[in-house]
Amino acid sequence: FKGNSGVNDIFIGIYNREDNHRIYVADPDTNRPCPTGTWEEVQRKEVDKFLGWNGKGIPYEVTYTEKYGWLCTTGTPVYAKDGSISGFVLADVSMTEFLHGMRNFVLQYIIATAITVFLLGFFLSNHIRKEMVEPINSIAGAAVEYAKDKRSGSSGQTRHFEDLGIE
Repeated sequence: FKGNSGVNDIFIGIYNREDNHRIYVADPDTNRPCPTGTWEEVQRKEVDKFLGWNGKGIPYEVTYTEKYGWLCTTGTPVYAKDGSISGFVLADVSMTEFLHGMRNFVLQYIIATAITVFLLGFFLSNHIRKEMVEPINSIAGAAVEYAKDKRSGSSGQTRHFEDLGIE
């Protein structure tokens, strides 16, 4: 089940409220199988959450174990004929892999945003330079030349501003 789904294991289990154990009924995982009847101790809040599930939402519990690290266990109940919960089809999702995927997404998002901001800034600054800065610099240059001609007493007809094509 591993791969892109992030699901580490899918199995059928029963919770035992008396001693806070989860007992494996069926575990098809070939990498880390738990044979039928194998049990492991779980936190009391996980047992209470699953056995006390009211049918709304999806029951889940995030826990840390020495054996598997951070896991999110979620499941759906299996009902007996009388309507009582007899067990659960459960799935373990590695939170480490989930957080790794989230970190990769955030990193890609930051890089894409930075590239977008850089390109937008580049094109916007070029547009501002062509539409505002260069015309202002042309007017300033023409004004300097006009002032030089006026100071030197040039009596010829000067076309400093006419050549700019300003309307």
